[in-house]
Amino acid sequence: MWIKKYIAVFSLVPFLVCGAEGGKENQNDNRKKAPEKQQMHPEVSVKAVPLTKKEKQALLKELSMAASRFDPRQPGLTAAHVQKVLLKDIYDGLLDKKIPDEPGSVKKSGDTITYLGTRMALFKYEILLKNPELSEVTAITPAWYKSYGEKLKKMEELAKKLDQASANGDPAAYRQAKNAIEAYQKVLKDFAGGKKPKLSSDGLRLLRRQNIKWRIAEFKKQQAERLKKAGLTSENLKEAASAEPEQKRSTVKKSVKTAEKKRNSSASGKNRNTRRRNTSRRNW
Repeated sequence: MWIKKYIAVFSLVPFLVCGAEGGKENQNDNRKKAPEKQQMHPEVSVKAVPLTKKEKQALLKELSMAASRFDPRQPGLTAAHVQKVLLKDIYDGLLDKKIPDEPGSVKKSGDTITYLGTRMALFKYEILLKNPELSEVTAITPAWYKSYGEKLKKMEELAKKLDQASANGDPAAYRQAKNAIEAYQKVLKDFAGGKKPKLSSDGLRLLRRQNIKWRIAEFKKQQAERLKKAGLTSENLKEAASAEPEQKRSTVKKSVKTAEKKRNSSASGKNRNTRRRNTSRRNW
């Protein structure tokens, strides 16, 4: 059974830890026996290689382009991601998951509800719950998501009991945990499928204004961190951004001059061919 393999591996942890500690003691003994001259010279820490001028220019161009494309009115969170967490991770993984009648029928963790799988699904929900754009994208009040999250937490306790019953090979405890989970699945389905309170139009507009300010602050923070890491400042980014129009104008001028040269050369070539034809006609 998969749960017995998990317990067998878990039982080997103390021996592995003891072996690691023994290795550390041997290393400490070797260090004590080492000459003092070797201990006087610690290893030199490797510093990060600074960016070259070309790499800095490329980074400034990238950040400048990102700033030109950035629209604070557009949320970073998408409705598709919200649906994935609510439907695939939570509903399919917890609310609609079928539990085998006997623990022996479970071949892998994906065949049933486990404490680890439940914790991972709830962790994704907690991340979604902390996103200030959630209610902006769905127009559902934050209070509903918070209440749903509190109800989902009970699944951790129920999943832990099911794991313990499977590990102990206790059929009666397993059936009891299975029945408790199935009964609570119905409660969660009723809540998730019920009517969800919506934000008012004024409340949604206020939330959008708040999130616009939040997105602007987050974007500036991310750009400032990347500039600082590269040894650059916001002034360097401003200079690069102001230099781009000049570069574009110079590029346009060069392309115009090149086109004019081509037209002139083609026109002069036609004139030469015309003179040659006229000369050949006179010769005839």
